[in-house]
Amino acid sequence: MCIQWQSLDRFSAMKIWPTIATVLVIMACDLFPGFGQVNKAEMNAHIQKAREAIARHDFKAANDEYANVLKLDPANTEISAARGITLYALGRPAESISFLKSALSVDATLGEAEAFLALSLADLTQCKEALPILRKKFTAQLDPKLRRLLGLSLLGCSSTASNTDEAIDVARELKHLYPDDPDVLYHVAELYSAVSKETVNDLFKKHPDSFRVHELAGEALDAQNSTAQALIEYRKALQLNARAPHLHYRIGMILLLDKKNNQDDQALDEFKQEITVNSGDAASEYQIGEILRTKNQLDSASEHFTRALELDPVFVEAHLGLAKVNLFRHEVTAAIQHLQTAVQLAPEDARPHYSLMLAYRELGNLQQAEREMATVQDLNAKKQSEFNLSLHALLTGERKQP
Repeated sequence: MCIQWQSLDRFSAMKIWPTIATVLVIMACDLFPGFGQVNKAEMNAHIQKAREAIARHDFKAANDEYANVLKLDPANTEISAARGITLYALGRPAESISFLKSALSVDATLGEAEAFLALSLADLTQCKEALPILRKKFTAQLDPKLRRLLGLSLLGCSSTASNTDEAIDVARELKHLYPDDPDVLYHVAELYSAVSKETVNDLFKKHPDSFRVHELAGEALDAQNSTAQALIEYRKALQLNARAPHLHYRIGMILLLDKKNNQDDQALDEFKQEITVNSGDAASEYQIGEILRTKNQLDSASEHFTRALELDPVFVEAHLGLAKVNLFRHEVTAAIQHLQTAVQLAPEDARPHYSLMLAYRELGNLQQAEREMATVQDLNAKKQSEFNLSLHALLTGERKQP
């Protein structure tokens, strides 16, 4: 049996998986009736009609034609397999199973039939029977669209069977094979979210008095902008473990972003405490440098920016911080070097281009300054356009320019 796979519109799956993103258009080639049959001409006519129906994606008509062939020749293995696959494409996996099993009982080499048998079983949550076939077929050299579908079913069955390790392995492979596929990304995210929730529950049950419980609670509250409560949880965590890394940094960031109460000095103290317990924290070094820069303590600020870059050479903000110090001191050449590095690291970021515009203007290179300003305007316009597009898609569900 020759089968050509093409992508078709999504349709609702059965119980095992909320949605299946793709079904397969089946174009059966070279399906001939068996030898010595009396109704060979009539059978060939039905097969031709089935081909024509499949070409126009009319699976119901194709299924009817295959049924007619099987009435004339019930033992025709390839037609039985073709009908089983067609029934799966129609969203009728319960019916497809009997035809696929019948074909495979006669010819176990029908690989496509075996693949769709596994998919049908998975759709009906018969994962115990489906899993061995899904594992075998997912690792086979198959058409990418079919392999993707098998992988999503394998991911679903593994998750349902509470086989977390296998599910994670499958998720990684799917993401590697289909890094830009929205359905793969969605289901991988769902898996990781479920694993995360399960792990958090274990932490709370098994170690309720651990500083990690308070740290995790603080992170959750922080993400919800409940910063006052997050501070309480972070400080409780520090009471239990004064040398825990990242806690002082998180407290410092909350204080730094609280513009109403102007707590920069308290934030500075938290960042300094962070690097005493976590000397490799480039982010805290940068924040110290930035606070000191705003206080016009440029020598100290420069030292901390430099230290941040020693720890993380691709830290864009640290390059920008040093460039601002250089520009303030009229050390334009040094500033341009840091800004050009920042542009290489973050080509879509308008900030280094804006600072480059200032640097070139100070050098009297007005032509280059104008180019940088034009780049700033282009990047800001692009950012605004992308925001408008995302907002329009969110409000209307249409991913196009309003």
